[in-house]
Amino acid sequence: MKGLKKIIFMAAAICVCLAACSGKKSTGYAETPEAAVQSAMEALQTLDLETFNALTDNYVSTERNWLGIPVRRCYRVFSELQQPGILEGAKEKANRAFAEKIVENLTWEITGAETEGERSVISVRITNTDMSDVMGRYTVHVLEKMTDGKGTGLKELFEEIAEADYDRGGVLPYLDEAEGSVTTDVAVTVCRENGRWIMKITDPLIEAFMGNFGAGEFSGEVEARIEELEEEYEKKMVQWGKTLEAGSDSGWKGFLIK
Repeated sequence: MKGLKKIIFMAAAICVCLAACSGKKSTGYAETPEAAVQSAMEALQTLDLETFNALTDNYVSTERNWLGIPVRRCYRVFSELQQPGILEGAKEKANRAFAEKIVENLTWEITGAETEGERSVISVRITNTDMSDVMGRYTVHVLEKMTDGKGTGLKELFEEIAEADYDRGGVLPYLDEAEGSVTTDVAVTVCRENGRWIMKITDPLIEAFMGNFGAGEFSGEVEARIEELEEEYEKKMVQWGKTLEAGSDSGWKGFLIK
């Protein structure tokens, strides 16, 4: 059952993923690589995504329907905030609240720069709330429901994953409970493209500014609780299997319904 933690983590991470899709680009312009990084980080902190997109390689691709109308523009970060034609409903407001929480305590310091021609490597020290245990604590919550639930517990798993959107009491409460801070030194690459300095978005940069939210490495306490619950769930499944083999009516009914 050791793969159960990974299944829950990956499924929930997809549901709350911040990869984004959007439209307009600002005329954000930086004279130097350092200025590009500083301006991009300021735009990120204030969720000025037009400027952020203009100063980075955040844009990935555009999906169009058969009429050629954009239906989704994909970016590396903060996707659900930037969908084309999006209306400000409850879910969209919750998405923004989630993103605001991510960058609420974000700070950074440029500590060095090495430039050679049209490529520069900027050393940035990034500090944010330590969110490394957020998904771990959410995983514990899901496993507890599965272990305590009737039948296989898969019904509880599917319900939790379906409700992992920010506005449905899924991951956001655990984000609110995150404590402490984490500081990471990141080497940020900036390249001059078409006369503009563009900051490259990389996984280490994303992990740093998100406070290791999606790193998948939890504290010893959380890991221990997950292992304990996985063992409990495995025992539950063994017992459920014995019931099923015995031809119990309740077992078959649980298999078909739960």
